[in-house]
Formats: sequence, C-alpha cells, structure tokens
Amino acid sequence: MFIKLHSIKGYNSFSKIYKVGMKFRSGSASAVVIFSNTSIDFSKLKENTHCNANNNFKHIIYYGVTVSKKIAKKAVVRNRIKRLMRESLRIVIKELEIKNLLPIEKIIISYFFAPKHPMQISLNNILPAVKNLLKQAYFHHSNTNKNANKSNKKNCNTSNNLV
Repeated sequence: MFIKLHSIKGYNSFSKIYKVGMKFRSGSASAVVIFSNTSIDFSKLKENTHCNANNNFKHIIYYGVTVSKKIAKKAVVRNRIKRLMRESLRIVIKELEIKNLLPIEKIIISYFFAPKHPMQISLNNILPAVKNLLKQAYFHHSNTNKNANKSNKKNCNTSNNLV
C-alpha cells in the first residue's frame, strides 16, 4: 500500500475545506484537515482508496499549501516556503504511512513566518511544524473515534436494557 498526494486547486475547493475542516495550529503553521471516514486499512476500502494493476492499494490525500502575501512580500520567498512545506508533508506522510496512522483525506497547511531572504529558511525550520500539526490532527481524530465508540456502546447497552 502506498499513499499518493494530489494538490488542491481552485478557490472553491479551498473555501469548502476551510468551511468544513477541523483547524489546528502549531507555532508558525496552521492546518485545516478533513478526515476520512475510516483509517486506512486493507479490509476497509472506500471511494478514496484505489487499487492498481499490481494489487497495491493506494490512498489519495488531497493537499494545499498557502503562504500569505502579507507574510512574505516576495514571490521567491513564498514559493520556497511552499516547496519546503510540500516536501515536509511528503516526509511526514511517509513516516506515518509506515505506522498506518493516516486518517486524513484533505489538508491545507498555512505558514505564518517568513524571512526576508529565501535562503534563510530551510527544511529544518518547517518540518517540525508540519510534523506537529499532523500529530495533533491524528491524536484529535483518534480521541474522537474512541469517544464515538464509547457512546455507541452506551447507546447499545441502554437499548438492550429497555427491551
């Protein structure tokens, strides 16, 4: 199984994710995440999981990266930050893919810090922020799933008591 990243394009796609998604913030970055209905599992394949000719399952994650013009005036700086954010997203997703910890369907990452010169920012600056955001999203999703499972069990137990 492997994970494929597709970029989100268009104003309408971004605005829908901003309206519906869960928001997380970590230092100089923030993320808006839409979770998939199920965690990636070989036994549970949804519409967002596809099978290729070699029977390797692939999960598609749609991502977007933004850096405001207010943060970095020069396009060179904004584009470098976006490239580094995409690369750090690939690295973190590959790490989480190995552990099967990816309940994410769509994600938009925004960065709020920019130096004057593009070479003053490196992957070492951005990678921890992206890693922290994805960890926050994963822990939030796992906690809400645990709470949902507990409430479903309580509802089942109360309905059994009524009969």
